[in-house]
Amino acid sequence: MQGLLVADVLVWVMQRRVVLADRAERLRKELSEIDAEVARLEAAEVVIGQFIEAEWSGQADDPAVAEELKRVTTTPGAGRSHPPSPHHRAAWKGPHF
Repeated sequence: MQGLLVADVLVWVMQRRVVLADRAERLRKELSEIDAEVARLEAAEVVIGQFIEAEWSGQADDPAVAEELKRVTTTPGAGRSHPPSPHHRAAWKGPHF
């Protein structure tokens, strides 16, 4: 009887390990996607800040400024390439102006 109990515990431990390993892999992938989005937003923040400064100094019509703004706001990866997960939709509160 005791051998059966030990075997049951071993099966549970193995199943739990598999479940947690799968979850860890999904979380690593999600974290990677979040890191990439943060990097894109940081780059956009810098360029938009530069655009605002250029606008204030009267240089916003400079083709180089306009091209850089266009590059960070329209290139692939500038926005989300896939719909946000339900978790992300619930967490997003929109722009804070």
